[in-house]
Amino acid sequence: MAVRAFITGLSGTTLTAAERAFLREREPWGFIIFARNVETPSQLSRLLASVRDAVRRDAPVLVDQEGGRVQRLGPPHWPSYPPGAAYGRLYDSDAAQGTKAAYLGARLIAADLAAVGIDVDCLPVADVPVSGADSVIGDRASSYPCACSAASFEPSSYASCGVPMTVGKSSFMASNNIWKNPPASGNSSRP
Repeated sequence: MAVRAFITGLSGTTLTAAERAFLREREPWGFIIFARNVETPSQLSRLLASVRDAVRRDAPVLVDQEGGRVQRLGPPHWPSYPPGAAYGRLYDSDAAQGTKAAYLGARLIAADLAAVGIDVDCLPVADVPVSGADSVIGDRASSYPCACSAASFEPSSYASCGVPMTVGKSSFMASNNIWKNPPASGNSSRP
């Protein structure tokens, strides 16, 4: 059977017999890890090895490891990272320091992920919280809430921290980046 173009999650911290059979039969393209799958670094490494063994290849493993309130790997085994907005606020007061902090923060996250075998992070959050957009993104975005509309935002405002995050991760590991939540989440209409 050919590899299928879908990504699947797992039910817990170990691969069940039913999941193993499903993965062998369906051969998903990759896997996404959630907090329910994570206990310790060694447990997570074993889980990832077992899912890759089930599909008989080095399938990509994704995670949402943004920092802030969206962090699947967290204390006590992994550091707590700041949300994207912290980098954006720093960038607003000192562009060089904000860029450097975004780069280094992403590089540290990449090191955590590489150590356990995760090779795709759904970071950075490239949204710009504009007037009328859903508030679900909030401090996850590296840019700050602004009064502009979705039709008038400046692309460089979200790229200022997103690009260094991408480069920071890529310079450390062969990680693929997924820029998610492009401007502006919850507001796809133009005035």
